[in-house]
Amino acid sequence: MFRFDMPGVIPLLTVAACAAAYSRARVAVMAAKRREDWYGGLRQGVVADTALRTDPERFPWIWAVPAVLICIGTTLVGVLRYPSLPDRIPVHFTDSGSADRFAARSIGTAFFPVFTQVALTVLLLALTWLSFRARADLDPARPADSARRHRRFSVRTAISLLLLAAFANLSLLAGAWAMWHSGQRVSPALILLPILAGLVAVIGIAVRTGQGGSRLPAHDGAVAEESTGMVRRDDDQYWRLLGSVYVNRADPALLVQKRFGIGWTVNFGNPRGVVLLLGLILAPTLAVPLLVH
Repeated sequence: MFRFDMPGVIPLLTVAACAAAYSRARVAVMAAKRREDWYGGLRQGVVADTALRTDPERFPWIWAVPAVLICIGTTLVGVLRYPSLPDRIPVHFTDSGSADRFAARSIGTAFFPVFTQVALTVLLLALTWLSFRARADLDPARPADSARRHRRFSVRTAISLLLLAAFANLSLLAGAWAMWHSGQRVSPALILLPILAGLVAVIGIAVRTGQGGSRLPAHDGAVAEESTGMVRRDDDQYWRLLGSVYVNRADPALLVQKRFGIGWTVNFGNPRGVVLLLGLILAPTLAVPLLVH
Protein backbone atom coordinates (compact mmCIF):
# COMPACT_ATOMS: atom_id res chain seq x y z
CA MET A 1 0.00 0.00 0.00
CA PHE A 2 1.36 3.43 -0.94
CA ARG A 3 2.16 5.66 2.02
CA PHE A 4 3.37 9.27 2.08
CA ASP A 5 6.59 10.01 3.91
CA MET A 6 5.45 13.22 5.56
CA PRO A 7 8.91 14.43 6.73
CA GLY A 8 10.07 14.27 3.10
CA VAL A 9 6.87 15.54 1.49
CA ILE A 10 6.48 18.70 3.57
CA PRO A 11 9.79 20.30 2.42
CA LEU A 12 8.94 19.46 -1.21
CA LEU A 13 5.49 21.03 -0.88
CA THR A 14 7.05 24.10 0.74
CA VAL A 15 9.54 24.50 -2.10
CA ALA A 16 6.80 24.00 -4.69
CA ALA A 17 4.59 26.61 -3.01
CA CYS A 18 7.45 29.13 -2.87
CA ALA A 19 8.30 28.50 -6.54
CA ALA A 20 4.67 28.98 -7.55
CA ALA A 21 4.40 32.23 -5.58
CA TYR A 22 7.67 33.53 -7.04
CA SER A 23 6.58 32.60 -10.59
CA ARG A 24 3.29 34.44 -10.17
CA ALA A 25 5.05 37.54 -8.80
CA ARG A 26 7.65 37.48 -11.59
CA VAL A 27 5.00 37.26 -14.31
CA ALA A 28 3.18 40.24 -12.76
CA VAL A 29 6.38 42.32 -12.58
CA MET A 30 7.36 41.48 -16.17
CA ALA A 31 3.90 42.48 -17.36
CA ALA A 32 4.10 45.77 -15.44
CA LYS A 33 7.53 46.53 -16.97
CA ARG A 34 6.15 46.14 -20.46
CA ARG A 35 2.87 47.93 -19.77
CA GLU A 36 4.40 50.93 -17.99
CA ASP A 37 7.59 51.05 -20.07
CA TRP A 38 9.88 51.20 -17.03
CA TYR A 39 12.99 51.83 -19.14
CA GLY A 40 11.42 54.48 -21.35
CA GLY A 41 13.68 57.56 -21.57
CA LEU A 42 16.42 56.00 -19.44
CA ARG A 43 20.02 55.51 -20.55
CA GLN A 44 20.86 51.85 -20.22
CA GLY A 45 24.50 50.85 -20.10
CA VAL A 46 27.21 48.42 -19.08
CA VAL A 47 30.49 49.52 -17.51
CA ALA A 48 33.80 47.80 -16.86
CA ASP A 49 36.72 48.67 -14.61
CA THR A 50 39.95 47.57 -16.32
CA ALA A 51 41.81 47.96 -13.01
CA LEU A 52 40.04 44.81 -11.81
CA ARG A 53 42.17 42.97 -14.38
CA THR A 54 45.36 45.03 -14.40
CA ASP A 55 45.47 45.48 -10.62
CA PRO A 56 43.29 42.71 -9.17
CA GLU A 57 42.84 41.86 -5.53
CA ARG A 58 45.16 39.16 -4.25
CA PHE A 59 43.53 35.78 -3.94
CA PRO A 60 43.39 34.93 -0.19
CA TRP A 61 45.43 31.72 -0.46
CA ILE A 62 46.28 31.83 3.26
CA TRP A 63 42.66 30.92 4.05
CA ALA A 64 43.10 27.64 2.17
CA VAL A 65 45.77 26.51 4.66
CA PRO A 66 43.33 25.17 7.32
CA ALA A 67 41.58 22.92 4.79
CA VAL A 68 44.91 21.60 3.47
CA LEU A 69 46.29 20.99 6.98
CA ILE A 70 43.16 19.06 7.97
CA CYS A 71 43.59 16.89 4.85
CA ILE A 72 47.20 16.20 5.79
CA GLY A 73 46.29 15.44 9.40
CA THR A 74 43.52 13.05 8.37
CA THR A 75 45.91 11.27 6.01
CA LEU A 76 48.51 10.81 8.74
CA VAL A 77 45.93 9.41 11.15
CA GLY A 78 44.71 7.02 8.45
CA VAL A 79 48.22 5.81 7.63
CA LEU A 80 48.88 5.10 11.31
CA ARG A 81 45.56 3.31 11.80
CA TYR A 82 45.44 1.29 8.58
CA PRO A 83 47.69 -1.64 9.66
CA SER A 84 45.54 -2.29 12.73
CA LEU A 85 42.15 -2.04 11.00
CA PRO A 86 40.02 -5.23 10.93
CA ASP A 87 39.33 -7.09 7.70
CA ARG A 88 35.91 -5.45 7.53
CA ILE A 89 35.43 -1.82 8.45
CA PRO A 90 32.23 0.19 9.00
CA VAL A 91 31.19 2.42 6.11
CA HIS A 92 27.72 3.50 7.27
CA PHE A 93 26.23 4.46 10.63
CA THR A 94 22.75 4.79 12.09
CA ASP A 95 21.33 7.92 13.67
CA SER A 96 22.58 6.70 17.04
CA GLY A 97 26.15 6.31 15.78
CA SER A 98 26.15 2.51 15.52
CA ALA A 99 27.67 0.89 12.42
CA ASP A 100 25.10 -0.91 10.27
CA ARG A 101 27.07 -1.51 7.06
CA PHE A 102 30.56 -2.91 6.57
CA ALA A 103 32.99 -3.36 3.67
CA ALA A 104 36.23 -5.24 3.10
CA ARG A 105 39.28 -3.27 4.15
CA SER A 106 41.14 -1.71 1.22
CA ILE A 107 42.89 1.54 0.40
CA GLY A 108 39.75 2.72 -1.37
CA THR A 109 37.35 2.01 1.48
CA ALA A 110 39.62 2.95 4.38
CA PHE A 111 40.83 6.21 2.82
CA PHE A 112 37.59 7.19 1.15
CA PRO A 113 37.11 10.12 3.59
CA VAL A 114 40.63 11.34 2.74
CA PHE A 115 39.99 11.11 -1.01
CA THR A 116 36.74 12.98 -0.48
CA GLN A 117 38.56 15.68 1.50
CA VAL A 118 41.13 16.16 -1.24
CA ALA A 119 38.50 16.22 -4.01
CA LEU A 120 36.28 18.64 -2.09
CA THR A 121 39.20 20.94 -1.27
CA VAL A 122 40.41 21.01 -4.88
CA LEU A 123 36.86 21.57 -6.14
CA LEU A 124 36.13 24.45 -3.77
CA LEU A 125 39.52 26.00 -4.46
CA ALA A 126 38.90 25.82 -8.21
CA LEU A 127 35.37 27.22 -7.97
CA THR A 128 36.54 29.95 -5.60
CA TRP A 129 39.36 30.96 -7.95
CA LEU A 130 37.00 30.99 -10.94
CA SER A 131 34.44 33.11 -9.09
CA PHE A 132 37.21 35.41 -7.86
CA ARG A 133 38.15 36.09 -11.50
CA ALA A 134 34.57 36.23 -12.74
CA ARG A 135 33.28 39.33 -14.48
CA ALA A 136 32.19 42.13 -12.18
CA ASP A 137 28.58 43.23 -12.55
CA LEU A 138 29.11 46.94 -11.90
CA ASP A 139 26.44 49.57 -11.41
CA PRO A 140 26.69 52.04 -14.33
CA ALA A 141 25.19 54.77 -12.14
CA ARG A 142 28.18 54.72 -9.76
CA PRO A 143 30.88 52.55 -11.36
CA ALA A 144 33.82 53.53 -9.13
CA ASP A 145 31.95 52.88 -5.90
CA SER A 146 30.54 49.66 -7.36
CA ALA A 147 34.06 48.47 -8.26
CA ARG A 148 35.25 49.09 -4.69
CA ARG A 149 32.34 47.08 -3.35
CA HIS A 150 33.03 44.28 -5.83
CA ARG A 151 36.64 43.98 -4.64
CA ARG A 152 35.58 43.51 -1.04
CA PHE A 153 32.73 41.22 -2.08
CA SER A 154 35.13 38.95 -4.03
CA VAL A 155 37.58 38.66 -1.14
CA ARG A 156 34.88 38.04 1.47
CA THR A 157 33.15 35.42 -0.65
CA ALA A 158 36.42 33.63 -1.38
CA ILE A 159 37.29 33.54 2.33
CA SER A 160 33.87 32.17 3.23
CA LEU A 161 34.15 29.35 0.67
CA LEU A 162 37.66 28.43 1.82
CA LEU A 163 36.40 28.35 5.41
CA LEU A 164 33.59 26.08 4.27
CA ALA A 165 36.20 23.69 2.83
CA ALA A 166 37.97 23.57 6.20
CA PHE A 167 34.76 22.94 8.14
CA ALA A 168 33.67 20.25 5.67
CA ASN A 169 37.05 18.55 6.06
CA LEU A 170 36.56 18.55 9.82
CA SER A 171 33.26 16.72 9.35
CA LEU A 172 34.98 14.20 7.10
CA LEU A 173 37.73 13.79 9.70
CA ALA A 174 35.09 12.98 12.32
CA GLY A 175 33.51 10.46 9.94
CA ALA A 176 36.90 8.89 9.21
CA TRP A 177 37.60 8.63 12.94
CA ALA A 178 34.36 6.69 13.37
CA MET A 179 35.40 4.32 10.56
CA TRP A 180 38.91 3.79 11.91
CA HIS A 181 37.82 3.34 15.55
CA SER A 182 34.85 1.03 15.22
CA GLY A 183 34.93 0.29 18.93
CA GLN A 184 34.20 3.92 19.75
CA ARG A 185 30.78 5.41 19.14
CA VAL A 186 30.96 8.81 17.47
CA SER A 187 27.87 10.98 17.77
CA PRO A 188 26.35 11.98 14.39
CA ALA A 189 26.05 15.50 15.80
CA LEU A 190 29.83 15.65 16.10
CA ILE A 191 30.12 14.80 12.41
CA LEU A 192 27.45 17.24 11.25
CA LEU A 193 28.34 20.16 13.53
CA PRO A 194 31.44 21.40 11.62
CA ILE A 195 29.78 21.44 8.18
CA LEU A 196 26.73 23.16 9.67
CA ALA A 197 29.01 25.76 11.26
CA GLY A 198 30.67 26.28 7.87
CA LEU A 199 27.33 26.81 6.16
CA VAL A 200 26.28 29.28 8.86
CA ALA A 201 29.55 31.20 8.31
CA VAL A 202 29.00 31.31 4.53
CA ILE A 203 25.40 32.46 4.87
CA GLY A 204 26.30 35.03 7.53
CA ILE A 205 29.08 36.57 5.42
CA ALA A 206 26.84 36.53 2.34
CA VAL A 207 23.97 38.26 4.12
CA ARG A 208 26.23 40.94 5.65
CA THR A 209 28.01 41.54 2.32
CA GLY A 210 25.15 41.33 -0.17
CA GLN A 211 25.40 40.38 -3.83
CA GLY A 212 28.28 42.31 -5.37
CA GLY A 213 28.89 44.04 -2.03
CA SER A 214 25.53 45.81 -2.10
CA ARG A 215 25.28 45.86 1.71
CA LEU A 216 28.78 47.17 2.34
CA PRO A 217 29.38 50.84 3.29
CA ALA A 218 28.70 53.01 0.25
CA HIS A 219 31.97 54.87 -0.04
CA ASP A 220 34.32 53.21 2.44
CA GLY A 221 36.13 56.49 3.17
CA ALA A 222 36.25 57.61 -0.47
CA VAL A 223 34.74 60.80 -1.85
CA ALA A 224 31.04 60.38 -2.68
CA GLU A 225 30.52 59.64 -6.35
CA GLU A 226 27.91 61.49 -8.37
CA SER A 227 25.47 59.45 -10.40
CA THR A 228 26.17 59.11 -14.11
CA GLY A 229 22.46 59.05 -14.86
CA MET A 230 22.68 55.59 -16.39
CA VAL A 231 20.88 52.43 -15.30
CA ARG A 232 21.66 48.75 -15.71
CA ARG A 233 20.56 47.30 -19.02
CA ASP A 234 17.31 45.38 -19.19
CA ASP A 235 18.54 41.81 -19.75
CA ASP A 236 15.33 39.91 -18.98
CA GLN A 237 15.60 38.13 -22.31
CA TYR A 238 18.74 36.27 -21.16
CA TRP A 239 17.31 34.93 -17.91
CA ARG A 240 15.23 31.79 -18.31
CA LEU A 241 13.48 29.34 -15.97
CA LEU A 242 12.04 31.88 -13.53
CA GLY A 243 15.07 34.11 -13.93
CA SER A 244 17.51 31.57 -12.50
CA VAL A 245 19.25 30.34 -15.68
CA TYR A 246 21.42 32.70 -17.73
CA VAL A 247 21.72 31.97 -21.47
CA ASN A 248 23.59 34.52 -23.58
CA ARG A 249 25.69 33.22 -26.48
CA ALA A 250 27.06 36.71 -27.16
CA ASP A 251 28.47 36.96 -23.62
CA PRO A 252 31.96 35.39 -23.30
CA ALA A 253 31.68 35.20 -19.50
CA LEU A 254 31.90 31.71 -18.00
CA LEU A 255 30.31 32.70 -14.68
CA VAL A 256 27.93 35.58 -14.00
CA GLN A 257 26.50 36.92 -10.78
CA LYS A 258 23.10 35.51 -9.90
CA ARG A 259 20.17 37.78 -10.52
CA PHE A 260 18.82 37.07 -7.06
CA GLY A 261 20.50 35.46 -4.10
CA ILE A 262 24.25 35.43 -3.52
CA GLY A 263 27.05 34.07 -5.69
CA TRP A 264 27.47 33.08 -9.31
CA THR A 265 25.82 30.90 -11.90
CA VAL A 266 26.99 29.38 -15.17
CA ASN A 267 26.40 31.12 -18.49
CA PHE A 268 24.62 28.32 -20.36
CA GLY A 269 25.18 30.20 -23.59
CA ASN A 270 28.93 29.60 -23.23
CA PRO A 271 29.94 26.01 -24.19
CA ARG A 272 32.75 26.12 -21.62
CA GLY A 273 30.20 26.86 -18.91
CA VAL A 274 28.16 23.81 -19.88
CA VAL A 275 31.30 21.65 -19.87
CA LEU A 276 32.21 22.98 -16.41
CA LEU A 277 28.78 22.17 -15.03
CA LEU A 278 28.78 18.69 -16.54
CA GLY A 279 32.23 18.07 -15.09
CA LEU A 280 31.06 19.07 -11.62
CA ILE A 281 28.10 16.70 -11.90
CA LEU A 282 29.88 13.73 -13.47
CA ALA A 283 33.17 13.81 -11.54
CA PRO A 284 31.74 12.54 -8.20
CA THR A 285 29.59 9.96 -10.00
CA LEU A 286 32.58 8.48 -11.80
CA ALA A 287 35.05 8.80 -8.92
CA VAL A 288 33.07 7.07 -6.15
CA PRO A 289 32.91 3.59 -7.80
CA LEU A 290 36.64 3.75 -8.56
CA LEU A 291 37.60 4.64 -4.99
CA VAL A 292 35.46 2.03 -3.28
CA HIS A 293 36.20 -0.75 -5.75
